[in-house]
Amino acid sequence: MIIVPEMTQDEMLRYLSQPLIAKIATTNLDGTPQLSPVWFIYENEVFYISTYEKALKVRNIKRDNRVVLLIDSTDGGIKLKGVLVKGIARLIYGDECKKIEKKIYDKYLTSEITSKDGVARMFKQEALSSPDSVCIEVRPLKITSWDYTKLRPEDIKSV
Repeated sequence: MIIVPEMTQDEMLRYLSQPLIAKIATTNLDGTPQLSPVWFIYENEVFYISTYEKALKVRNIKRDNRVVLLIDSTDGGIKLKGVLVKGIARLIYGDECKKIEKKIYDKYLTSEITSKDGVARMFKQEALSSPDSVCIEVRPLKITSWDYTKLRPEDIKSV
């Protein structure tokens, strides 16, 4: 049996501040899961995602606001880390969404990136000026984390 260590609250905050890709799971009309890779920010114990009005995940949330987020990464082998979030989504529009959206794009497309990459700069400008923006707020009901990089020999026990 392997007892996988969790992240501390500080470790999780540092981890979630990185420009990692989250996967959001919503439920399609036929009951199947829909997975979408997304950029996010985590502030005040709430996750925020930027998308557009016609996205399938938005239509799904309008019908069923239960979602799951997975943020995970690996450096190869058992150097795995991640956070799994079960939560309730709410759609945000207008000026409130635009403020959130700016924070998200600043996290992933920093001024260092956009000053060197014209396509990234144009992408960010276009995205931030889109009238079709909608933001998804995910309020966690349960958060689980893991950090295999903290495993010690005593955490691995023969059954």
